[in-house]
Amino acid sequence: TTTGISRFALSDAFAEVLAYYVSTVKVDGLLIAGSNGEGYAMTTDELRRATEIAIRTIAGRVPYYINVTRPSAKGSIERAEAAAEAGATGICLMGHPVIMDATEDEIVTRFEKVAKAVPLPMMVYNSSHLQQFNITPEVLKRIADVAPVACLKDGNRDPDHTRGMIAVHGDSFPVLSGH
Repeated sequence: TTTGISRFALSDAFAEVLAYYVSTVKVDGLLIAGSNGEGYAMTTDELRRATEIAIRTIAGRVPYYINVTRPSAKGSIERAEAAAEAGATGICLMGHPVIMDATEDEIVTRFEKVAKAVPLPMMVYNSSHLQQFNITPEVLKRIADVAPVACLKDGNRDPDHTRGMIAVHGDSFPVLSGH
């Protein structure tokens, strides 16, 4: 539990924030439980609840992706299944996060395993400062060959990298820049 704040109050506050971004800011899409949204600290049940709130609040007005990233593919699949069972229309996955070092083949295999288990549209999250791997345009092509990539969130801090991603993949799916 959260000291001094009920889960009900947190649910109401989350719904209010989502409604503000969809109705007032008029965003084009949302990432739920991202790296700054404390998704890493949520239990699977909390992620399921956040997904249910997002679905009810967003009500199909903009696309959204539920971040299901966990250190293992198995953990990411468990969260993707929970999000899908709650009604999510898209998921977000990073390469091996924070403490893992991985090869290009391992990164591609991770995306393939999650996509086979839960074939929802996928936001690929390249957060090279949080993972020991930078997804290049070539690696993203390999990922798109094995997973239903709907967009890329490129958190690489090099604008030339993002421009390269747009040049190669911009006609296939949206490329978003930022953290």
